[in-house]
Amino acid sequence: MWSYSTVSERLVKDAPWDEVPLAHSLVGFATAYDFLYNYLSKTQQEKFLEVIANASGYILRSYFGQAVAVFHVLQTSLQGIFKEAYLWTKQVLTIMEKSLVLLREVTDGSLYEGVAYGSYTTRSLFQYMFLVQRHFDINHFGHPWLKQHFAFMYRTILPGFQRTVAIADSNYNWFYGPESQLVFLDKFVLRNGSGNWLADQIRKNRVVRGPGTPSKGQRWCTLHTEFLWYDTSRGLWEEIVPRGTDLLFSLGGQVTEDCSSKWSKYKHDLAASCQGRVVAAVEKDGVVFIRGEGVGAYNPQLSLKNIQRNLILLHPQLLLLVDEVHLGEESLLETATSFFHNVDLPFEETAVDGVHGAFIRQRDGLYKMYWMDDTGYSEKATFASVTYPRGYPYNGTNYVNVTMHLRSPITRAAYLFIGPSVDVQSFSIHGDPQQLDVIADRQEILFDRSSAIRSTPVPEVKDYAAVVERNLQHFKPVFQLLEKQILSRVRNTASFRKTAERLLRFSDKRQTEEAIDRIFAISQQPAAAAAAATQIEVNEKKIRQKAQILAQKEQPVDEDEEMKDLLDFADVTYEKHKNGGLMKGRFGQARMVTTTHSKAPSLSASYTRLFLILNIVIFFVMLAMQLTYFQRAQSLHGQRCLYAVLLIDSCILLWLYSSCSQSQC
Repeated sequence: MWSYSTVSERLVKDAPWDEVPLAHSLVGFATAYDFLYNYLSKTQQEKFLEVIANASGYILRSYFGQAVAVFHVLQTSLQGIFKEAYLWTKQVLTIMEKSLVLLREVTDGSLYEGVAYGSYTTRSLFQYMFLVQRHFDINHFGHPWLKQHFAFMYRTILPGFQRTVAIADSNYNWFYGPESQLVFLDKFVLRNGSGNWLADQIRKNRVVRGPGTPSKGQRWCTLHTEFLWYDTSRGLWEEIVPRGTDLLFSLGGQVTEDCSSKWSKYKHDLAASCQGRVVAAVEKDGVVFIRGEGVGAYNPQLSLKNIQRNLILLHPQLLLLVDEVHLGEESLLETATSFFHNVDLPFEETAVDGVHGAFIRQRDGLYKMYWMDDTGYSEKATFASVTYPRGYPYNGTNYVNVTMHLRSPITRAAYLFIGPSVDVQSFSIHGDPQQLDVIADRQEILFDRSSAIRSTPVPEVKDYAAVVERNLQHFKPVFQLLEKQILSRVRNTASFRKTAERLLRFSDKRQTEEAIDRIFAISQQPAAAAAAATQIEVNEKKIRQKAQILAQKEQPVDEDEEMKDLLDFADVTYEKHKNGGLMKGRFGQARMVTTTHSKAPSLSASYTRLFLILNIVIFFVMLAMQLTYFQRAQSLHGQRCLYAVLLIDSCILLWLYSSCSQSQC
């Protein structure tokens, strides 16, 4: 930590405009500071606090979207930069609490960005949940999405525990963790050993060298939270180990520049409306059936009614895949192609009784696939291998291109995947537009309309605004307590003054103090608290706008005046002790001297400034009269009177100047 605190430039040299790496470093640094605070020396506390406050302020000014990263300042900078910490924490809590309300709409524990980027999100989300419970007693461990997230992580792992289903913009494994996320789920949510078990399996089977190794930076940056959250009292699956399939086949396309360039602009045109969905899913007598509809992923000009894929898992090593293409009346399509690929081993061609197929050689035997359409015809496939350029995590890909000829209105093609422990005697297909049935070992398996997924609306969170506000109320008493314990300890330290001087350049302290005082004063009034929260958000928006303008113009700031406004903080709970008093807290005893702000000093300063100006004018007028007119006068009495008036006026002038200097008018 000391080495990091002495680094002058913490942004990445190759991408100085990107604050995300800085946010990642700040997360780990602030978490370590939080847990090691009582073991650090006073010098270390002040030095590390200055680093965290400066970095957090930079991120806040650069891009407030990094809400979770800024949140890690809550336990650290609030010990010195109290008012900034209050506003930063409130802004982050408001954003994150609203996000968690929206997350209740996702009922299956999934994340729209897939597995890899999903681990990016949960890395920060779980730390947020942990910290708000630790510091503010806001408990999200019963969140419905959180209870289902383990199922999402487990069901997206491929056999071998080394890779995941590569959904969306991702690689073959996790960006961050996932051991940290799994032990979090086990300790705070599941409490049955399942998370520890899966984390242990991933740890044991992790690729250490060669293709498929995770990024070192991503792998190790979650190690500290993994240690913090791991519960050694929980066994590895105290109840039962979930059974996974021994074999999982998946379709994947060989991407080419000609047909995939539109995905580079996935937010525009047809790509933006692309979608697929699961329309049926059922398990019956150990057989799993899933149907997906993908017509929404194709250009409407192709005139397609349906593009369906049916998956029937008959045995852990026997999978039947049926593709169905339903053409519209005006469709001119003649052929359709499916791609299957493998990044480890090349495919080899095979054929049995006129049925074409392919196989790969694994350690435990041959894994084979065969295909034919609903007329019994099996087209010969195209085999190819492509080597990736140097620097890719995998050497290349091997794929099979299977083409089927389309007939109007419906064409089906079946693909049978067979593991080494299964022996298939025969394979045939018969078309029926009304239903799908499978005959295995002379036993018919029928999947009817009852397997269709019926969309049920998710119940809306009742009075969600009140839910968010109720959680926000948890952090205000914490700051009220810290207000009493912290300011007297740190406000006179040199490092705090330097940090505050930098931060004060980018905010309006007068409005900030006013808003905070208002919030603290009415924190026990629920009706007024909501109105105050709304008002402070408006004020915060104005403050940020002023800060941006000030930063752009780089106008000089009167730091002494600004520091006076910060350090002269009014403690509403201490007003009855106007002359000061003793207080006890986490940092021991300290003398707290408080002042009271009102409009009277400001009004008095204005009057003092006015009288000073008038007195200066009178002084110089009378001095001019003395030098011009009364100097020639014969009356000694008149001259003495004028000297007396000038002397009195000089005394008044000095007194006014002294008063004006003290009030900085």
